[in-house]
Formats: sequence, C-alpha cells, structure tokens
Amino acid sequence: MSYQLAKGLSNPQIAKLLGISERTVQTHRARVYGKLDIENPVELNDFLHEMEEA
Repeated sequence: MSYQLAKGLSNPQIAKLLGISERTVQTHRARVYGKLDIENPVELNDFLHEMEEA
C-alpha cells in the first residue's frame, strides 16, 4: 500500500486496487503517517524525496 500512497492515490482508489475497504486504507495511512511523524501527503512526498537522495 505504501507504493500507492507514494503515487498519490486516494483512499478509495487504493481500496479498489487492493480489494480492501476504504476504512482499512484510512487506518493504514494513519499508521504510516504516525510512524513517519508526518501529517499530510505533501510531507510524505518530501520525506520520500529525502530518502531517494540519501
């Protein structure tokens, strides 16, 4: 799922692709954001770009 997050897909799009509920996607997204200490997709994008450069 993190690949879909990185691509900027919405929760409903990810849920449909993976065959899971949108609520499950929301839960996983919240956990990823919490572990990375980020709050929104822009911060996720910044984090991923920093990881590519490292």
